[in-house]
Amino acid sequence: MKVANEVEQRKELMTTTGISRKTQFFTYNNSFRGKLPEWCNSVLPTIDVGHKTVPNALVTKGALDGWPRSLISGVFDEELNEVNESVFVRGYRVSFPRDITQLQIESLSKKKGQCVYLGWFITHYGHFITESISRMWWLAKYRDEIKNCVFLVHANFKSPNDFPMHVKETLNAFGVSLSQIELIDDDMICESLIVPSQSIVLDYSISEFQLDTWNEIKTKLYKESANKPKRKVYLSRKYQDQKDTSRKFNDIDVEEVFKRYGFEIVYPEQLSFQEQVQIYAETEILAGPVGSAMHNAAFMSENSTVLILAPNSFLFKTDAHISKVKKHNLYYFLHDTGSTDIKRVNYEINIAELSNFLAQEFPSVTDK
Repeated sequence: MKVANEVEQRKELMTTTGISRKTQFFTYNNSFRGKLPEWCNSVLPTIDVGHKTVPNALVTKGALDGWPRSLISGVFDEELNEVNESVFVRGYRVSFPRDITQLQIESLSKKKGQCVYLGWFITHYGHFITESISRMWWLAKYRDEIKNCVFLVHANFKSPNDFPMHVKETLNAFGVSLSQIELIDDDMICESLIVPSQSIVLDYSISEFQLDTWNEIKTKLYKESANKPKRKVYLSRKYQDQKDTSRKFNDIDVEEVFKRYGFEIVYPEQLSFQEQVQIYAETEILAGPVGSAMHNAAFMSENSTVLILAPNSFLFKTDAHISKVKKHNLYYFLHDTGSTDIKRVNYEINIAELSNFLAQEFPSVTDK
């Protein structure tokens, strides 16, 4: 089979060029007087995205070591140099190579054929639809080669059959069967290993290759309509894990306000991943409290509108970065906690201010 074996180093410069100027990038309710994060209007840096084909690659099993700050894993070439493309990074390095000095390499099993390294699957929803799929741009670009490959993954599961449904549905969207997924439970030698680099680095930047990944998922899970997206959706946290007592707010009152203004109330936990993607693809305005659910703005059409309700001490850079690369109009309705130190806090939305904010900023919605 033919698989490109050159090292691609296509640079994607992510700047504010072409980003919608319809609204200011970090618009917020007029009554908010707190300090906004310094990164709110920053330009996204360049990410070099490419892949490297490594003959006789050493792939070491993974281990959690103080998650989320440290993972142990590694891919090494024939000279036992770490393959840079395999490193898991955010705004800091997350994965660190295993000590291989005592490893009996000559005794390791050798996997024949073509393998592709997909890195760590952090199956938490928000992390999965961002950084865990950050090597899947290779699947979108070389889709004709997928059926001939074995995909190597680090994941805290006994079997791919145990993956959450959003993981299974994503793999299926790319045409990857669970039988093609091999969990890296033991050290091994791969006859030929393709190592794609990350197309998104959490808390740092997003490249256009990540847009290709999100668009591929959207295309496979949703039949495009000629109609312009018109739905107005509020994503509720009402049915999220009740054991999580952080970031509680007056959600019932907030839902009622959005209902009055014609928004559908959607509970993501009650829907399949495919059903969710279909909703986001048809949505013109997506609103909701800060959290992983708002990362679904990645599946909306470009130049859509996103409104996030949040305490100013708990904001995700990821939401801002997604809105930048998708050219969304991003609004925040912020509760002033008096400090921008990152922390999970309970908060209360001023209902009267929220109602006025919707009326002023979104003339297309009407209070019923």
